[in-house]
Amino acid sequence: MAAALMLQQRQTNATIYLELTARLAQLYRSLSVEVRAANARGDVLSPEQKAEVSVLSYEYFSLICSAYQLYRGRYFSGSLWDMLRRDFDRTLTTPMVRLEWERQKPQFVRFPHFIQFVREMQESSA
Repeated sequence: MAAALMLQQRQTNATIYLELTARLAQLYRSLSVEVRAANARGDVLSPEQKAEVSVLSYEYFSLICSAYQLYRGRYFSGSLWDMLRRDFDRTLTTPMVRLEWERQKPQFVRFPHFIQFVREMQESSA
């Protein structure tokens, strides 16, 4: 019985991980090639590109906020969270995402633990 429960939890975690990473990849692919190239080169974005980044950033932050809430609620395991956190750490510490977080942070005031999580991630890489 215990083995069956553990197997089910592992399968559930794998499904959650695959779904979240697919949604993150879809968000990234939603960025225009021009924005991705400008970001890679460190170019200044046009107002239209900034608007595109802003919309997708809000969706990104909402997605990782939801994942964080699921983790805090113990809906999935710590090992799954560790895998997701590595992906989040890589993205949250980029200059463009840092800047966008400062713009978007007021949207997440109802989630103070999430704000603290992002702050810690960004400070640990500074």
